[in-house]
Amino acid sequence: MVPFIEHLRGVEDIELSHMDAEFDQHISDTERLLAALEEAIKGQELHTAKAVAQTEERLAAEKRAAVEVAADAAIFTTERRCAEERLVAVREAVMEAREAAKVAQEEAVQEAIRQTEARCTDLQREAVQSVTATMQRAMGQSEEVVLATQAANKFELAAASAGAALAAASCLLNGEHEEAVLPAEGDADEGLHYF
Repeated sequence: MVPFIEHLRGVEDIELSHMDAEFDQHISDTERLLAALEEAIKGQELHTAKAVAQTEERLAAEKRAAVEVAADAAIFTTERRCAEERLVAVREAVMEAREAAKVAQEEAVQEAIRQTEARCTDLQREAVQSVTATMQRAMGQSEEVVLATQAANKFELAAASAGAALAAASCLLNGEHEEAVLPAEGDADEGLHYF
C-alpha cells in the first residue's frame, strides 16, 4: 500500500474550493480529484505489473535452480548406483576367476599326479624287465629267449590295457559311469616271466 499512497500525493496538492463556493467550482474540484485518483490507480497498476513480473522472474529462477539441483541429485544417484553395480560385478568376476583358477589348479595337480604315477609305473616296469633280463642272462639263457620274454611281457601289458579301454568304451556306450579298472602294478608284473 505504500507505493499507492505515494501515487496519491498528487491528490493532496489539489486545493479544494470553499464550502460556500459555486456548484461548478465543486464539480471542477471533483473532476480534478477523479483525474488524480485515476492517475494514481494507473501508477499502481504499473507498479503491480512490475512486481508481478519480478515475482514471476524470481519464481522461474528458483524453478530452474530446483530443476538443476534435482538433475544433479539424479546424476549423483545414478553414478553411485552404477559404481555399486560395477563393484558387485567386479567382485563376482574375481570370485568366478578364483573358482576357475582353483578348479584349473586342482585339475593340473591331478594331471601332474597321474603323469607322475604313470611315469613311475613305466620306470618300475622297465626296472623289473631289466632285472629279469639280467637274471636270464646270468642263468645262461640266450639273448633270443631274453628278447622273447620281454616281447611277451609287453604283449600281455598291451592286451591288458586294450581290455581296460574296451571295458571303458562299453561302459560309456551303455550309459554307465563306472570307471574302468586298469591293471594294477602287481597284475602287470604277474605277466613277467623271470625264467
